[in-house]
Amino acid sequence: MAVSFRWSPDGTRIAFAGAQELDDDLEIFTGAADGTDWKNVSNAMGYDGEVTWPTGSTNVYFTSTRTKALELYAARSDGSGSWVALRSMRIERQVVWSSTGHAFAFTGGRSGTGQRAIWVANRDGSGLRKISGEGEASEPVWAPR
Repeated sequence: MAVSFRWSPDGTRIAFAGAQELDDDLEIFTGAADGTDWKNVSNAMGYDGEVTWPTGSTNVYFTSTRTKALELYAARSDGSGSWVALRSMRIERQVVWSSTGHAFAFTGGRSGTGQRAIWVANRDGSGLRKISGEGEASEPVWAPR
């Protein structure tokens, strides 16, 4: 089973969330466009899904429940490591990347608060800022350039 396919910005690789068996947790995989060189880049207990691949990056980003809360993680597309990209935030929807890939927006809130808003952060998770009021959140969309 595979869901949430995304092409790399240069079109040479693909990433997706998938499981080998129906009762397995979803993991994030990357591979060459010709179907070779598959790597499990998330490789952890818990749900991993909603994979994205921002412009100008060789890393894939995905949501994961490995710490119980649905948080944003990043992984090198060659499978050589993954890390928390945005800590202590509850992600409720797939992140949406700016056209340059330097920033992302998402609907969610601080873990444990139950408050929901639209947030924006830089690719490395720095510069986190709330751009809507609580309860006013929907699905963020970047304006075209």
